[in-house]
Amino acid sequence: EIGALWALGVVAEVALFAVMPNVLAKSAPGPLFTACFALTALRWLALALLPASLPMLVVVQVLHAISFGAFHALAMALLHRLFANAQQGRGQALYSSLSFGAGGALGSAAAGWLWAGVGADGAWLAAAAMAVLGGVAALGIGSVGRLRYDRESRA
Repeated sequence: EIGALWALGVVAEVALFAVMPNVLAKSAPGPLFTACFALTALRWLALALLPASLPMLVVVQVLHAISFGAFHALAMALLHRLFANAQQGRGQALYSSLSFGAGGALGSAAAGWLWAGVGADGAWLAAAAMAVLGGVAALGIGSVGRLRYDRESRA
């Protein structure tokens, strides 16, 4: 089951990346980022409330592909816009080190403390609350305009 769920997530994420250039061309980044956070909150809420439901785990995997995949594509397109060509590598390094490095370390530590203190359900609910806060913060990303997502920004 785990392998099939993982494969489903990968296929859904690849499909999402295929349509993201069209989505980015038609939508402003603020609402898209907010949607990513909202879907992430739903994902964590589902894991808190129905962790043993196989149908719900299928939905959660697809939500991961959409929420994380869209967020990552948005972040790459935003970096492409905000950093000049010669600086794009530095922009991506900054994004990776802050989000996956520092953010991953802090998030993992907080999740461990929460899991030990309030249990799995409480940790997932706290994660959902943090995603909601991220969505509220993303509402402020309205002035950037539409993003171009072309071949260079996919690297």
